[in-house]
Amino acid sequence: MPDHKIALITDSTCDIPDALIEEYDITVVPSLVIWGDEALRDRVDIQPEEFYRRLERDPAFPTTSHPTPQDFHRVYGEATEKGAQEIVVITVSSAMSGTMTVG
Repeated sequence: MPDHKIALITDSTCDIPDALIEEYDITVVPSLVIWGDEALRDRVDIQPEEFYRRLERDPAFPTTSHPTPQDFHRVYGEATEKGAQEIVVITVSSAMSGTMTVG
């Protein structure tokens, strides 16, 4: 993240294309995809393409878990260390996810 006065942060449910994430220097906090005994960080340990391929062939269905408060706290700290004076966080509605309540 280059030095910006405003940091843009979201979670991986955003589905923003990688090109826009890079262009606007958006920090994406990964949600967890839980597949059987595996806990995979969305867009880190498993990319969307692999998720959909696996969904077609794996008889087990995945569940998800939102990022933890500690995940957001770490990212906020990184943003301020890099010069951010303000942080804008955009997540899905609290009616659809617990992310808003932890951020």
